[in-house]
Amino acid sequence: ELDVLDAFDDKQLRAQMKCNGCGVLVEELQAAVSEGVAKNAGKALKSGRGIEVLENRCHSVSPLYGLQHRNNKPTEVWSKDPAITRAQGSWMFTYVQTICGELVEEFDEMFIAESTSTSTPDLQKKACGKKGDGLGYCSNDFDYSKMNQHTVKLDSEL
Repeated sequence: ELDVLDAFDDKQLRAQMKCNGCGVLVEELQAAVSEGVAKNAGKALKSGRGIEVLENRCHSVSPLYGLQHRNNKPTEVWSKDPAITRAQGSWMFTYVQTICGELVEEFDEMFIAESTSTSTPDLQKKACGKKGDGLGYCSNDFDYSKMNQHTVKLDSEL
């Protein structure tokens, strides 16, 4: 198995990988609650059912995600699209599962209460942002409109 973290000697790239991972999982959890509300005749989910919906989403998406490849090297961008070449493996499953579990543990009430009324970037900022408020995976000045996008330009793109 490829040691994907070797590709992330740069601390900034590692930090971006964590921030992006948190962001895509916020999207997944927000979608899970919205789908749960739709299946519940448009009514808000009760706490127990909401937590179950969130945990089920964590379990179902964890094995799907990997880091996109560019020039045969993993990048900081996460994808679950099977048509895209991605680095995957047991550590990624565990990594995604851990972040997702932390999000549910710390922010289940927020997801249940706000997923249908709050924008995705706002939820990402609340959950992934500044330590103490969020999990601290994204920097205070992070531009959430650029979540999970390539931050490093290839020579061919300059």
